[in-house]
Amino acid sequence: MQSLVADSCNMLACEPQVVTVQPWVHWLSDAKYLVYFIRLSLVIAIQAVPVDHDLPAAGKVLIVLSVTAATTLLTYRWSVRYTLIGLLLNGPRSRLGQLP
Repeated sequence: MQSLVADSCNMLACEPQVVTVQPWVHWLSDAKYLVYFIRLSLVIAIQAVPVDHDLPAAGKVLIVLSVTAATTLLTYRWSVRYTLIGLLLNGPRSRLGQLP
């Protein structure tokens, strides 16, 4: 498929595009491994809380997903990003303002 795109691009004489990634998108893509690893156990634990409340199902789902997303992303930010776990998951990272 890549060669197909490259061939059609060559036939049309188009220039290659440089894609810049926003920092928050890069950060979120680094966090995806932690979110994937711990999300299921958090969803199972958190969904027990709103089950006794008289809320619509969509509200319960929204609460569970919001709390799960916030918990996993905050855990990544404070416990994984610049630690040994982060090094194993995503490779070396440097803080803003530091050279890689």
